[in-house]
Order: sequence, then C-alpha cells, then structure tokens
Amino acid sequence: MKVEDLLGDVIWNLFPYAKGNNFFIEYHKAMETMEPRHFDEYYPEPLNKWLEMHCYPSEEGLAVHFRDVTERKKSEEALVERERLSSALIQINVYVNSTLDHKEIMQRVIEEGAKAIDAESSLINMREGDGWAARFVYRFPPEILGQPKTNEESPTSMLVMKERRVVAINDAFEDSRVDKQAMKAFNARSVLIAPIIRRDEVIGIIAFYHHSKKVNFSDAQIDFAQKLVGSMSLAIENARLFETLSQNEARYRGLFENISEAVTLRQLIYDERGKIIDMELIDTNPANLKALGVSSINELKGKRYSEIYKPDLTAHLLDIVNRMKDTGKPVTEEIRFYSNNRDYLATYTPLDKDQIITMSVDITERKIAERAIERERARLQLILDSLPVAVAVADEKGSLQIVNKRTHEIWAGSTKNINQINDYIGYLPGTEVKLKTEDWPITRALRQGTTILNEEIDVKRLDGTRGTVVASAIPLKDEDGKINGALVAYTDITERKELEQNLARSNVDLQQFAYIASHDLQEPLRMVSNYLSLLDRRYHDKLDAKAQEYIGYALDGGERMRQLINDLLEYSRVDAVSKEFAPVDMKAVVSKSLAILEESVKENDAEILVEPLPIIVADESQMIQLMQNLIGNAIKFHGPERPKILISASEGVREVTFAVKDNGIGMNMQHADKIFQMFQRLHGRDEYPGTGVGLAIAKKIVDHHGGGIWAESEEGKGATFFFTIPIQAVLKDVTHV
Repeated sequence: MKVEDLLGDVIWNLFPYAKGNNFFIEYHKAMETMEPRHFDEYYPEPLNKWLEMHCYPSEEGLAVHFRDVTERKKSEEALVERERLSSALIQINVYVNSTLDHKEIMQRVIEEGAKAIDAESSLINMREGDGWAARFVYRFPPEILGQPKTNEESPTSMLVMKERRVVAINDAFEDSRVDKQAMKAFNARSVLIAPIIRRDEVIGIIAFYHHSKKVNFSDAQIDFAQKLVGSMSLAIENARLFETLSQNEARYRGLFENISEAVTLRQLIYDERGKIIDMELIDTNPANLKALGVSSINELKGKRYSEIYKPDLTAHLLDIVNRMKDTGKPVTEEIRFYSNNRDYLATYTPLDKDQIITMSVDITERKIAERAIERERARLQLILDSLPVAVAVADEKGSLQIVNKRTHEIWAGSTKNINQINDYIGYLPGTEVKLKTEDWPITRALRQGTTILNEEIDVKRLDGTRGTVVASAIPLKDEDGKINGALVAYTDITERKELEQNLARSNVDLQQFAYIASHDLQEPLRMVSNYLSLLDRRYHDKLDAKAQEYIGYALDGGERMRQLINDLLEYSRVDAVSKEFAPVDMKAVVSKSLAILEESVKENDAEILVEPLPIIVADESQMIQLMQNLIGNAIKFHGPERPKILISASEGVREVTFAVKDNGIGMNMQHADKIFQMFQRLHGRDEYPGTGVGLAIAKKIVDHHGGGIWAESEEGKGATFFFTIPIQAVLKDVTHV
C-alpha cells in the first residue's frame, strides 16, 4: 500500500484491529490529556509484529511514531522462559537430590518436567535387553506400563539413542523419523525426546507430548530437557550410592552429608592409665546437627563430650566407648536424648586407636510404636487373663507367644518356659495312648489350616496330676492367606467329667432299681389279681352285690397297677436299653406305630394324614414308642368330631422338627409344661384312661436324642405336639421318603 493511498483516510478503517483495543485506548488518552503516551503492543495479521508506540498529541492532531521491536520481544520472552525453566529445574533438582528412591525420582521428573514446558503428557522408556518398555507415565493410560517393544517398534527411542541428544519433533504426523501411525494412535501432534545417559550409556529416553495442537519447541525448552535428563541421571547415580559405596573422599562426603543417619567422627582422649575419659568432635553431618539443634558444625567442632552433653549422659556414652575399646568390636545400643526427647540406635565403631565413628538412627517413631504395641499387648493380656477359658497364641512354628492366666491354672504350673507343644503331655480320652505332636489340635490347625472345635483330651498337668480339657484351635492367616500362627483355647472339664461319671453311675443304679422294683412288683400283683379272679369265679353266686362290687374295684385297681408298672418299666428302659443310633425312616416308623394302634384307630374312626417324612439318625424302637404315644394321645383326647391327625416334618439347618396335630379337645397352655411330668393328668380316669406316664416317656426319648419337645394348643381347638431331632452330617444329602 502506498503512502498516498493512506492519506486522508480514517485510521480505524485502515487498521480495523486497532479499533477498540489498546491502540484505540492509548490514542484517545493522549488526545484527552494532551500528554505523550508510550506503550508496546502486538499487531496480528497482516503485520504479526510487536510495535513500540510513541504518541504525541497537538492541537492539529496526533503524531504517532512506531518501531518494530518484534525481535526484542522475542528475546525478552525467551529470557523469561529460560528463567522460568531454570527456576523449575532448580526446584526439580532440590527434590530429586532429597531422595534416594530411584522410582520417586523418575516419576517426579516426568510430572514436573511436563508441567514446566506445558506438555500434556510424558513417559520414560527404559532400555531393557534388546528392546524397550515404558516404566513411568504421566497422563498416559497405565496399561502401556511394562509392555515390551522391539527396536523396530520404537523408532523414536532408537533415533534419540543414536543421536544421543535432545530431538524435537514439531509435526509428529508428518515427520518420517517417527512411527507416524503410532503417533496418530496416541494423537501425539508434537514430541520432545531426550536421552537418559548413565556412565556414557543410553539407558532410556524421556518424552514430552502435545496432543491438542502442534507446537514448535523453543531453544529454551530443548535446553531445559537436556539439563533435566542430566540432573536426573546424576540423581539416579546418587540414589545408587548405597549399593556401590566408593572409597574415594568425594563419594564418602556425598554420603556423609546426605544420609539421614547422624554420623560423627570423634577423637578419643585418654588419661594416664589409658582409659578413655572424653572425646572431641572432629566432624559431623547435617543430620547430627539437626538432632542436636545446632545450625553449624562450627558450634561443635573441637568440643568435647563433656561440653556438649549432661554429666549422666556423658558418663553413659563413655562407658559404651570403653566397652567398644575393650572388645575391639562395634557396640550398638539404644540411647534416649532427653534434650529433644528422641530415641536413637547408636553404633560406635573403632577406626583406629585414637578415632571412632558413631552412626545414630532416629528410632523415636519405632519406639513409640513399640510402646503402643506393648500397651496393646498388656491390654490384650489383661483381657485374656479375665477369660474363664485357657487361651494361647502360637506362631507358625507352634511356639506359644501369648498365654493367659487360666492356661497356667489349667496346667497346674507356670508355662512360661514351656512354649513348644511337644513339651505338654496329652492322651486320647479314656486311654493311656499319648498324643503325638501332630495329633494336637494346634498342630493340625497350623499344618492343615483347618479349624478344630471342642476336641476332648486327657492331659497330664505340670504337677503330675491328671485332668480333662476340651480343646479348640483356629489357624491365623496374614493378608495373603498364609498361615502365620494359631489360636488355641482349652476348657477344663475335669470336674464336669467327674460329675458326669458319678451321675452316670447313679442313673445306672436308679434304672436298675426301677427295673428290678417294677419287675418284682409284677409277681405279687399277678398273685393278688389271680386269687381275686378265682374268688369271683368260685364264690360269685354266694357273694352279694356289694362284695362283687368290691372285688371288681380290686381287680380294676390291680389292672391299673399293672399298667402303671409296665409304663414305669418302659420309662426306665429309655436309657437302660437304648440301641446305637442308626438311619431311621420316619415314614416307616409311623406305619409301624399305626399298626400297633390299629384297633384304637378303627374303634375311633380316626383319619391319619402323613406328609413326607425324612430319614434321621436315631433309635428306631424308641421312635416307634414316641410316635405311638403321641398318636395314641391324639386319638384318646378327641372331641365330638371324628379324630383327624396330621403328621408332618420340616428340616432346618441343625435339626428336623416333627409335628403331630389333632382336632381334639385341646388344653389350656398354662398346663403345657405339666403334661410332660410323671403321673401328671389334666383329666380324671373316668373321662380318659391312662397312667399319666406316656408323655413323660415321650419327653425322655426326645431328651435322649438331644432334641426338645413342646405343645401348642387352645381349649376346644385341638393341639399340636412338636419335637426336634438333631440332623446328623452323614445324612445331610438324604432326601425325603
């Protein structure tokens, strides 16, 4: 455009971008204030330049002088960018030099480096064998971590490995040096890659990506990437100092200055007898200065122990050093510094005759944790000691680590020094067969991983006496499911066993007495009944009606006495003649009971309904007796309607519940417990015959099988008698019949 073409036209028409922005504002301010204005402004298309503007107002108008300062601005921006990146690099260096964790360094570098150059993502590929693998990523899918890539699949990494310098790929979709398809798959528009070099060998690359747009990486960014990998390589090398301790002074000093342990070099001071009486500090590291609350080594250098520490602590530390001197070996001991209330694990090591080096590790947190654990252990011990059962905890080898007070009591002596299971003596119940180590519940829990519950063991106590315990053991597992111990509990049942044995002997004696007494009563009763019957037959015509009535009463009483004796015999036989439990088909049991009651069923026109019944483990003859008594009871106590009886069963998790339901006269539930007692009747003999023993026999049979029996009823609305029989595991898969 020529000058003459511009003259006379409105400036905002010629430069529309300037209207409404800083140009417009500054021009008007100059005219309003009639004072010169100076400013820099960027003008985009078509100029694309930074302009230095000088505006001079006058009565005639505004004189504007401008100068192209684009290159100056670029230099300033580059300088600002370099200063910003330099500051970011310093911050990254501060962090990577503060840790010896190789993984932390790598991850922090890719994150902070990406942020510094405004990259959208980054990763580190490590050289592994003849290929590559992504080991650290930032804003990349974690699935790519660890995926092996061949050299052919990693052209970008191979390029940087070959060049051994930072490579900037400004247009990754078109640059032939990279895998363009892979770049498009990751939508990587631009990428800046730098080699990670350690001991003159490329061990990996770090790459920074832009995805949303193409960028032209600046010289400052390229320089930053180069310095970043240099710092990172150095930090990685420093992190591995502990693995490859060097003998030279430089490495020693780096380690000495940066390790977290407090390290001090001291000169020994002897008296005339050769005893160490003090020490002088020659050198120490920052960690020790921090522990002592001192900012500079100059405050301590040349000072003696006696000038730094209190007399009692000095005496204790000198005692340790003299013991070290006497043995010629390092001495390690825990020391508490009350000046800062911290605990240290200090190791005193002789270097030569006159110098020693001490290394102290701050173990305050560990000691706090140990004291907390000790408090919890004491609390746990208090809880365990309050338990009425013996409880012990063993480690994975079976050594007892924790035992409670009851354990000592059960074993009749202190178990403190007896911590192996084979130190204890046990027997199979009721025998003299000793338990082997592998037979104890705690051993089986540890080796097999199974829970052992309520296993009876005869034991020989520490004082030589014998007893019986019930033992349970549970394996303890860590978070990975590995067995790392076991919990064992013992209950002393010695007294209970003695009571059971005494009770069993008493029951046997009582059953024998009842059986013999009942049997012996039969003979005189039979004789009385026979002679009364003979008297009635021979002298019937000679006796008057009153005498005959008396004879009838006597015969009826004898019959009731006979029935009562028979019922007593049945009651005593429940425990005395019980058979070994075996599978019993309860449907067949009901059929056999109904066969016995056939005459009563027909006589009362009773309707019997039997639902499907299961197979249980029981004494079949006693189950027949039980069903006979309950069905007979239901028929006997019927109302004016035809007797209807329903027999059913329902299976639970632990037991089967049977029900015998009738439509009889029912009863008041306040008598529900009374009906199962011996000789208890709710009705007179004239209304309903019987001895009052049938339901007592039923209860004893159910008790003998470990179940329960009860009734639910309402007067005039029938009754339902329920009883339960425990389910035996061997029959858990047997179906109804």
